[in-house]
Amino acid sequence: MLITNFSSGELSPFLSGRIDLQQYYAGAALLKNWDVIPTGGIRRRPGTQRAGVLHSECRLIPFILNKDTSFVFECVPGNMYVWKNGASMKAADGTQVHIVSPWQSLDEIREIQYAQNYSRMIFVQENYAPFEIMYNEGTGTFTSGSMAFDFIPDVKLDDDYSYVVTMTGSTMSAGTADGQFCIFRGKLYKWNAAEAEWSQDTTADDPETESGLFTSENKYPACVSFYQNRLWFASTKNSRQKVWASAAPGTDGDRYNEFSAYVKYVTVEKVVKNPDMHVFSGKVDVKADTDAASGTTVFDGCVLYNLTQNYTGSLAKDASLYYVSGDIVGAGTKILELLTVTGTLAASLAAYRTWDEGGRTGDEPQGLTAAEKAHYRKLVTLSEGTNAAVIDTSVSANAGKCNVLNAAVAACYGCPRPRLRKRKC
Repeated sequence: MLITNFSSGELSPFLSGRIDLQQYYAGAALLKNWDVIPTGGIRRRPGTQRAGVLHSECRLIPFILNKDTSFVFECVPGNMYVWKNGASMKAADGTQVHIVSPWQSLDEIREIQYAQNYSRMIFVQENYAPFEIMYNEGTGTFTSGSMAFDFIPDVKLDDDYSYVVTMTGSTMSAGTADGQFCIFRGKLYKWNAAEAEWSQDTTADDPETESGLFTSENKYPACVSFYQNRLWFASTKNSRQKVWASAAPGTDGDRYNEFSAYVKYVTVEKVVKNPDMHVFSGKVDVKADTDAASGTTVFDGCVLYNLTQNYTGSLAKDASLYYVSGDIVGAGTKILELLTVTGTLAASLAAYRTWDEGGRTGDEPQGLTAAEKAHYRKLVTLSEGTNAAVIDTSVSANAGKCNVLNAAVAACYGCPRPRLRKRKC
């Protein structure tokens, strides 16, 4: 019987009598010094060409970019000599290009596992941190070194909180208040006014992440692979049966160095320690007053008034430590001042208004706080005996945008504040 199709290659001796199999008629018992062509035919194995002399006993690892560019790494203890397209790759000084490597013995080199993703190759060995080599086609040079990893999860907003700023562009602008949060390139930062800098907030690191994973003894991976645009590690000395996968690609490209297990969502939780809660009703007006000099309408949504409870002398803590929330103010709105309009305060507000609208000539009237001066237009219209609260609407998306009478509001010491909770990717 004449066989012209060898696409099944060499067949196991155990198939010698299996004439019922299709593969029996497309294979051979022995193919020595022949290569199987994908179309089914065979051709003689090509010969070899002497490329050069190796430095010493070694392991050869291929690094193929495309049909025109291929490398072979000659791995010896402490070094990797580079061969390009079948010849020694030379540096500018005429010496062979070499890459300093961390492995110090041939036994360790023989245990290396590696994975390639185009111009990047990653090597692992259980006694060393993962080692990465990158080839730059533009310059024709290699960069290499131990990999660094990021285990801090990405952060997204679970709700629209104006006190969490999302930065755009390639740089971070300065913060405006101590403790302000911002999100930049998926990471959460907190503004430190004393140092005038953003510091990455790591208080919500994944508690399941091992300290020193991939970078400390007994935690180096022994296996590596690329699969579905992720980098996969497995089998550390401490966890032989465990597998880790990097984050999925983002808008900025691959994320092979990021191994966070969760996406963190900024949300508001009622975190209360020794709480002091007050519930009342009040009103916010869009129209506060008419400017006497210009006749224009002045808007002020920063004053809650007609409060059903007077806090003066009854708060467990200072008023500035309380936050209010409700239908007419957004979560996280801070109280600046609580007050009751007395005859003395009404007179001071009227005097300040006359001085302000009169061009501020003469001495400034005394007796008002900064909050009262800032919102005198609203406060001066309130009747004597009215309870009011001056609030900070810079962090509230709702205050000043409604006209609600007798809306329920809650004031709490222990403040609703931005907290992080986990949700799996």
